[in-house]
Amino acid sequence: MALCKKHPDVAAAGRCTGCAEEYCANCLIEMSGQKYCGGCKTMALEGRVPSSVAAAVEAREFPSQDANKAFGSGIGGFILGGIGCFWIAGIVLGIQAIVKGLNARSAVVNDTSPMAKYKATAAVVMGVAAILLNIGNLIARLH
Repeated sequence: MALCKKHPDVAAAGRCTGCAEEYCANCLIEMSGQKYCGGCKTMALEGRVPSSVAAAVEAREFPSQDANKAFGSGIGGFILGGIGCFWIAGIVLGIQAIVKGLNARSAVVNDTSPMAKYKATAAVVMGVAAILLNIGNLIARLH
């Protein structure tokens, strides 16, 4: 049973929309269908977004930087394979995209942004494609 953050001897009635802390019925104030604690209510009335809401919005708008880096490596390796030169660099970028993509997939498990998960998965797929494309170009060049 969760307890109120301000009144540890009282059972919590719900979470504040702003800070996501547990509070009792006396501490929560309902505004526009949302329940807020006193501090978050003041911020909402002033037009400022409470911290947990702002963090969730930011997470949706800016996916994980690890996923972005992995995605960039995958694109770079794929482009080098498509051009048909710099095979070793393309293979290295492909491997890097796979490793970074898998690490990013693990890191963004709890991320609220599905875009970060999609980019991390796409990075792994592009990394594999980049490696195959660059190895294929290298073999064709050697024959």
